[in-house]
Amino acid sequence: MTQHADPSAMPASRRCDALQTPLGSVMRMVDAAGGAHAGTVRVPQADAYSIIVQLRDFTSHKLWRDGRLVYSGGHARQTLALTDLNHDYACQHLSAFDNVRFRLGRSELDELSEDLMGKRLHRLENVQHTVDPVVHGLAQALLPSLRRPAHSDPLFIEHVTLALVSHVMGRYGSHGGVVEAAAAMGGMTPWQERRAKEFMNAHLAHALTLEDVARQCGMSRSHFARSFKKRTGMAPFEWLRHARVARAKVLLRTRAVPLSYIAAECGFTDQSHFARVFTQLVGQGPRAWRDAAHA
Repeated sequence: MTQHADPSAMPASRRCDALQTPLGSVMRMVDAAGGAHAGTVRVPQADAYSIIVQLRDFTSHKLWRDGRLVYSGGHARQTLALTDLNHDYACQHLSAFDNVRFRLGRSELDELSEDLMGKRLHRLENVQHTVDPVVHGLAQALLPSLRRPAHSDPLFIEHVTLALVSHVMGRYGSHGGVVEAAAAMGGMTPWQERRAKEFMNAHLAHALTLEDVARQCGMSRSHFARSFKKRTGMAPFEWLRHARVARAKVLLRTRAVPLSYIAAECGFTDQSHFARVFTQLVGQGPRAWRDAAHA
């Protein structure tokens, strides 16, 4: 299965949507053509892993590793390929495809393994055409953000990527000895919960990441995300969305404040993003809610 190739070298028939996250890169690649004329693409080597999940059936493909053909065939929808990019890969697409690709650095995975698993990551298993509905579902959750990166929520993207890393390490990883500090880690204290909420409320207009908030609590991002949800019942990105809508309601009570100003002040990318999230959480749009509040 194809790994992360250079988008600038791709044929005109392909479309590439990409995001960069603190945990690595995410890319959706679609090729409506494919065929026997397709050339061989060399995959840049890196100290990283590539995870690719198919959004539709991919009927024909060849993959070489270190100069040896290791796979020739198709990949069904929901199948996953996980490869170590320290090897020299080359691939050839012989049919149309649509997939999402995650590229995760080894150093980031090592850190997260100690935090999430309490163990050092030895390696991730190299797998091909393995059905994995979890990775497929997480990839689907990122499609709107990949289509419109300017309207994406960094905290949500990081949360989904963290969930994917946790699943992949648990299912496909082999681990070394227990890390005592990670194994002894407790939950979130009341002051850490209070500090996280205060920080998010004070920075509603900013594009926050898990690292930004976790740092305020003296926690790693994965430990913070897990502990915050356990303590509050909501993932950090969910809590932040509710906080932004709550602040918007306060501003909406003043008729003179334009909706565009409220959207920016509360951290929404634009007025349409504001209206969409507000309607999802409240059940009606901000303009209708303001009219009803002043009726």
